[in-house]
Amino acid sequence: MEEIDKLSGIYKNGYGYVAKSIMKNRNISIKAKAVYAYLASYAGKKSTAYPPIKLMCQDLRVTPSSLNKYINELVNCGLISKTKNRSDDMRFENNLYTINQDAIIDEPSYKIFTMENMVDEKNIDGKNHRRKNRRRKNIY
Repeated sequence: MEEIDKLSGIYKNGYGYVAKSIMKNRNISIKAKAVYAYLASYAGKKSTAYPPIKLMCQDLRVTPSSLNKYINELVNCGLISKTKNRSDDMRFENNLYTINQDAIIDEPSYKIFTMENMVDEKNIDGKNHRRKNRRRKNIY
C-alpha cells in the first residue's frame, strides 16, 4: 500500500482497517461500530490510537457519557482495551485504545423471520393480527 503522504482524496488524512466480522455482528450496536471504525482510522496500520475524548465527541457528535457507553461496549466485547495515557510532564492525560486484533467474535445467529413468528402472540385476535401482518409485509 502507498505511503500516507502519497495518498489523496478521502485517504489523505489517514485510514484504518475494520474487520467485516465486526460490522456484520448484530450484537454490537451501530454507534459502537462507529466508535470502533473511528479508533481504527486513528490506529492506521498499528493497533493503538489515542484521540482525545473531546475531539472524538465533536467528530462523532456524541456526548462524553454516550461515548463512554460505546467504548465500554467495545471493551466488554473484548474488541478494544483502554488504558490511561499520561505525558511525561503530566500536562495532559487521555486514553490509549488498543484494538485487539486477535479478539474472537461469536458469529451472529441469523433467525429466519416469517409472518407467523413476527406476530405478537398476545394480540392474536383477527383484526389486530391482519393489521400487523399488513404493516410488516410493507417492510420487505
